[in-house]
Amino acid sequence: MLQRASFILLCTALLLNSSTSLFGQEGTAGKSSNVWEATQRFPNVAVAKANDTSESARFSMLIPKNDIFTENVEQQYTISVPYTEELGDKTVTKNRVELRSRTIAVTRCGEMKMRRTTCELGDRTFRDLNGRILELTKLSGLSNPTHVIYGEQPDAYISAVLNPRVLVVEPQEADLSEGNSVALTREELSAPWFREEKVPTIAVAMTNSDKLWLLIPTVDPKKSPTATLQTQPALRMEKYELELSECTFQNLQHESLSRDEVLKRLEKPTHVVWESEVGGYLSAVLRPDVLLVNLKEGSDYGYTPDQLLVRKSQPEVVGGEHAEAPAKSSEASPAIAASIVGRNKKAVEAAAVKLRERLSQAPVEVSDAKTQKLKQFLSLIDVPVYLNITQLKSIGIDDSLELTTSAKVATLAEQLDAVLQPAELTWHLRGTVLVVTTIDDAFEHGEVCVYRMPPAVRDYSQLIQQVESLEPRKWLALGGAGDVFAFPPYMIVRQASHLQRKLQTSLRIKPLPHRYNAEMDEYLLSIEAKSNPLSEVCQQFQEQIGQEVAIDTNSLSQIGLVDPRITLSLAGVSASDALDLALNPIECTWVEKDGIITVVSQRDSARNLEKRLLPIPSLPVRDVSYLPAVIQKAVLPDEWQGLGGAGQISISGRRLTVSQSQPAIRQLEQFLGDLATTRR
Repeated sequence: MLQRASFILLCTALLLNSSTSLFGQEGTAGKSSNVWEATQRFPNVAVAKANDTSESARFSMLIPKNDIFTENVEQQYTISVPYTEELGDKTVTKNRVELRSRTIAVTRCGEMKMRRTTCELGDRTFRDLNGRILELTKLSGLSNPTHVIYGEQPDAYISAVLNPRVLVVEPQEADLSEGNSVALTREELSAPWFREEKVPTIAVAMTNSDKLWLLIPTVDPKKSPTATLQTQPALRMEKYELELSECTFQNLQHESLSRDEVLKRLEKPTHVVWESEVGGYLSAVLRPDVLLVNLKEGSDYGYTPDQLLVRKSQPEVVGGEHAEAPAKSSEASPAIAASIVGRNKKAVEAAAVKLRERLSQAPVEVSDAKTQKLKQFLSLIDVPVYLNITQLKSIGIDDSLELTTSAKVATLAEQLDAVLQPAELTWHLRGTVLVVTTIDDAFEHGEVCVYRMPPAVRDYSQLIQQVESLEPRKWLALGGAGDVFAFPPYMIVRQASHLQRKLQTSLRIKPLPHRYNAEMDEYLLSIEAKSNPLSEVCQQFQEQIGQEVAIDTNSLSQIGLVDPRITLSLAGVSASDALDLALNPIECTWVEKDGIITVVSQRDSARNLEKRLLPIPSLPVRDVSYLPAVIQKAVLPDEWQGLGGAGQISISGRRLTVSQSQPAIRQLEQFLGDLATTRR
């Protein structure tokens, strides 16, 4: 039974890992065909009810409407074309990106309504999960609802398993497409387990080095096999903290796994199943690596079933408004305890909103003196501020620079421009931090803003000309670094922050706000370092995010760094913002693998490309096939093949295939998330 239950969870995980849920976030199945197209996976699951087990007995199934088809579509792609250019008395060979088209066959799925049909049991061959053929007389365990999986390699599964008796059925010649079409909501297809009065036997797990955290039901099915939610209405959960060395792990084939294998496979969150005879399962599996573990004892945490039914990158029960005090009988490590306190996506989003709102409010009050030192002026601003002292030193100044602060302005944003720009300085927002740097640095690392234009805008070429008229020499067309291009209904601008503000005022437009989707964007923390060794700063991060933060000493030594000194003072900022700002001055970055964050040199990171399949969000564009070319222009344009880098990107159906460095992929995912904020 445990093997069967684990198989159910594995099936569910395969689906949920590729898309948020089987039917997306829409209200009915018929509204989310894009979810199926995005993953190129189509359902082959039937919910069955057996009336009896005689050969002529019939059972009801809900199967997908049979309108999966293949059609030829025109696909746009980019190609690098060399050309020569005369520069004085020299001939230089360069590359330009051209847009080409080709015809490809694409599998599509129409409306995701379900079709009800009935079939005779005698027309089916049933097998158990071990592949053994079952006689009809052994199908009496088939209850309502359960699942019948047909086909040898099913790719998608409805996550409504309420019974571990799942059977594999191979369809014969019967026409499964017959029947009446019915539109069912997700709720109708996936009745929550708690309505069936089944106690879940799933533990949500996190790893942190040698520790394992589990949230499991208080009710012990071995001691109380008849327990239901009527006897346990709140379904309190117990929190366990275990040494991995004290746990015995097995894979789904019941083969023993070593501790190293567990650490490689077990990412957070995942699910751990323990042996029991209770038939209910929490259908919130987010990873296919489901492990079996012998559990120990712990102390309890209280959560309602609604709080447990979450499908996020980490369960809501960890941190945030539902966080409880540490477990009574466990000795929580500092890193784990800190992660409970620091992870709060809503708090991070609120911090970013507060920062944007503060800029539109009254300026800070300055002394009667006409001038003030830069450091003193920035200390008056009541939001997190980062001063890029490395860039200041590159133009021969530091934080003792005297600034004229007597300008009369209405808002803090206007005050910052008036005070900083005469000194060749500027500012921009980086999520939860206000960053002050040089104008040269701002032009070199332009800010990418996405603007959604109203339907009345049809001539984007005229709009682009109007944008480029603002300091023409700062745009790509005349040798600058900035770029502007259309992806209707979007206009995308990569330019220095102060020019972005100038065009926003001129055109009376606002950029789309950033979305916070990455895990490291969900931690709010504070870092204080005054010329501290990098190793000590990493320890501060580790204690606040609950993940190991390591240093690749070989990578850093190759660029001449040995535990470099870091100066950083930030309070109430996201972990990703703080990490980037701490590491950029020493030409380093961070990568994440197997739950461990590692500091590496930017050079090594750029060399180590990762291949990812990224779903394309639902966008209001006419032709999404242009998206790869748009990304190459918007996201680190120098790091793509044909433009000086090694990264590659292509599109297939509703997915992007990307080969790029991990930091670049983070920016790409952020860009896609920003585009998705326009969904209606």
